[in-house]
Amino acid sequence: MAKQQVTLKTLRLLLEKCLNGHLNLAFFLPDSDTRNPTWNELTSFATEVYAMAIHDVLTAMEGDTTALEEVHSEEGRLCFRLEDREILLEKLAEFERAQAAEHKSEE
Repeated sequence: MAKQQVTLKTLRLLLEKCLNGHLNLAFFLPDSDTRNPTWNELTSFATEVYAMAIHDVLTAMEGDTTALEEVHSEEGRLCFRLEDREILLEKLAEFERAQAAEHKSEE
């Protein structure tokens, strides 16, 4: 499948949507349930998310707007550091088990 070409009109509409709309992002901070993040953790995380945003825009300019559409969708995007991937997967598995148990108890 060929990439969709991004025209100036598409880019203008994309920028307008980004500036006027909201981005639906959820940030995974592994220790947030027990402590507030440190300043170094916040700045490091913000830098990574900023780099991801630049990558998304460059990808959109090449014709693939999937990532930008994702952050504007109702479901949004979960942002996390790659080093936290295992912890994120464990927490998601715990959440799914809890949801399944809750759903089973309702039946």
